Amino acid sequence: MKNSIIIVSLLICFSCSNQGVIKKNAILATQSQVLQSEKRNNEYESLVQDSIIYDFINFIIKDHYNNFKSYYKKCSYIVENWPYNILTEEDSLRLIKMDTVFSQADLEFIFLQNRQAKNFNINTNLLETSLNPIQKDSLDKYITNSRYDNFNEFYEKYGNHGFIIIKLPLFSVDKQIVIISFSITLAPLNGEYEKAIYRKNHKRWERIYTLDAAIS
Repeated sequence: MKNSIIIVSLLICFSCSNQGVIKKNAILATQSQVLQSEKRNNEYESLVQDSIIYDFINFIIKDHYNNFKSYYKKCSYIVENWPYNILTEEDSLRLIKMDTVFSQADLEFIFLQNRQAKNFNINTNLLETSLNPIQKDSLDKYITNSRYDNFNEFYEKYGNHGFIIIKLPLFSVDKQIVIISFSITLAPLNGEYEKAIYRKNHKRWERIYTLDAAIS
């Protein structure tokens, strides 16, 4: 009898473990299909209502303005388009392990949004803070990774101002959890970057996890 109980227990443990592996493999397969798909769509297809997207974007901008008023008042521009996905493969693997935060349906929905992120353009008409749009191509003429210490040309063209980059927020299915990638640059070695997870708590967004961050 004792041996039977042990065998049944082992079978249950194996089944649970196997289900976990199956779930992880299914999500990885979905993400792989999204990231490696050869079909390239250059048009942004919204999976979340603009009102929800910009409600959160406006919260992020206002929240950072309140925390860094002296810095953000110097920031007059927002990059209109940033043609890259938000989540890296490492980010995706970390999200998969956060099964108390995200369901499988959440992850699949987030990965689909991540695929659209590179085609997302900021609509400054929906911003509650006055910021001037600037195209990434225009920015690249003055500031690139290889010549990031040469801000003088940028200042001559746009004045002594910095710029904000906000990528498409990635929402859970119920829109109560969101992943955001946000940065501000004022000068070489003078700015901040954050990729974080926020959860809505009593109508207020609260940061619950930081995926990546830097400040200089």
